Amino acid sequence: MSRVIVGVGDSAHGLHAMVWAIAEARRLGAELHAVRTWRDRASASSPVFGLYRPMLQAAAACQLHDAFDGAAGGLPAGLHVALVVEEGSAAQVLASYASRDGDLLVVGQSRRRWRVLPGGTVKGCLRNAQCPVVVVPASQLARPMKRLMRGLRRDISELESVS
Repeated sequence: MSRVIVGVGDSAHGLHAMVWAIAEARRLGAELHAVRTWRDRASASSPVFGLYRPMLQAAAACQLHDAFDGAAGGLPAGLHVALVVEEGSAAQVLASYASRDGDLLVVGQSRRRWRVLPGGTVKGCLRNAQCPVVVVPASQLARPMKRLMRGLRRDISELESVS
């Protein structure tokens, strides 16, 4: 059976890519594999290196479920969905995971970066994936939503400082 593999991010363009991947998996009758990566940013010489690994992995799993809630109101019914949480660079993990015949890799790309050059994850997937890669551009609503969220955060901060 073919697989549609989507890189899961927590941005508007990542959610837009997930919506596209869900629809494509349904259209193809394929399994949907949602992949969320995480990294331990502490240096190997740090005394806290590895200490938070279980928490980082659990947070990534929660973000994976939250992304489905935000994109589709939960896990899509009637579709086989595999939830994958792996440590590492998003581009490397996605490119190596999407390695079977019949795989299709889906990644989201922000509008701003696409005008100049694909970002690190997109560029790495395009360069290294052994299967077709679909780059889903940001939704037309991504930029206005980002501005709206910034304004709301600013207003909340102002209200909290007044109290």
